[in-house]
Amino acid sequence: MTEELEAFRRTNTWDLAPLPFGVKPKYIPDILERATLSDPSIATTLLSTLMEMNLKLCHDDGDPLSQPTRDQKLVGALVYLPATRSDRYAVHILSQFVSSLTFIHYAALIWVLRYLRGTITQSLFFPSDSSLSLHVYYDAGWADDADTRHSTTGFFIFLGSSLISWRSKNKAVASRSSTESKYRALANTTVELKWLHTLL
Repeated sequence: MTEELEAFRRTNTWDLAPLPFGVKPKYIPDILERATLSDPSIATTLLSTLMEMNLKLCHDDGDPLSQPTRDQKLVGALVYLPATRSDRYAVHILSQFVSSLTFIHYAALIWVLRYLRGTITQSLFFPSDSSLSLHVYYDAGWADDADTRHSTTGFFIFLGSSLISWRSKNKAVASRSSTESKYRALANTTVELKWLHTLL
């Protein structure tokens, strides 16, 4: 568990394990093929981190793209990444700006695509000998949305050493204090935890 948390702090994602022998990914290569047609650097430059650390994107960052349709479709396609990958946090961030993509958002999209290219044959690992005990980590960022000043809550739930549930969400209302935002995060995490507990 300690190693996984340290890996998350270091790379902003969970370490991925190689796919089993003979398993070939299909969905991600299709997305990358479409993206590479317009930006060949995606195929040549691989990245080991999902997003720049502490990256804060705003709706009015940079100049708007003149023809954003293709990139909007790419972000839309990334929403359906397989459930065995933990990359969806970055996609969640990008999808907030899909209606008005700018060159700054485009640079973040290219970063994610290069990361996917570098980890295309990897996936989250669920060992068969993992224990059935649940471990929960949650947090909240108070007023950390640069556009609305709303809080962002998130949690990670492990079954033994396997990451089985995670979520990051902007709250619809502004919290009056960091304590209130953490209390909301705890409430959301408890709901998910109780549901998972009924499945065990």
